[in-house]
Amino acid sequence: MKKITTILFFVICLFSCSAIGKQKIKFKEINLLDGIKIIFPLTNNFDENFTYMHIQIWGSNKKIFEDTTETEYLFDDKEWPKIIKAPEGLYLLYLKIFDAPDFNKLHQFTIFHHNLLKIDTLPFFYEPIKEIGGKQVYCGILNILETPCDNCDSCYYNPKLYYKLTENGIFLDSILTIKMNTIQWNGFYGFNPRIDIVRPCK
Repeated sequence: MKKITTILFFVICLFSCSAIGKQKIKFKEINLLDGIKIIFPLTNNFDENFTYMHIQIWGSNKKIFEDTTETEYLFDDKEWPKIIKAPEGLYLLYLKIFDAPDFNKLHQFTIFHHNLLKIDTLPFFYEPIKEIGGKQVYCGILNILETPCDNCDSCYYNPKLYYKLTENGIFLDSILTIKMNTIQWNGFYGFNPRIDIVRPCK
């Protein structure tokens, strides 16, 4: 009896392993520019309203980045992902990431000659692009801060960050950020949120 049970167990395992082996993982491929592309696994058909993990970035037919974390990426906005080709073999790739319960963010991948140099985090720019002083400008807030009290018009200091769009990428415009937040908060108190500073909400 024991021998028959062992044989049955082996047969069941054999069929199960065979079925698993026949299941092929589907991948979504997004071709960007000059051989740079994004690849990520699919559990179902691609839906831009879903989030996706374990993305890979490829350049010149080699994998230059694979996210092994549980970071969730979004493809629900026509403007993102965005790639900017800068001079001398430099590329800036921007991907939208899901960061609930906080605001969503952008990851900026700096790629040089198809090698990844660094990854930076930027706010996601929910507001439409603006024209300020002849420059195209994005702005966004990195983190959500609750108000310091219920039913009041006071807010913790949470600066908007302004970025200029250039042919070399998207870069923080420190001067404009200081100017605009000085107007909004009646003073500039740094580029990061602060719960030790409370001002009237505007």
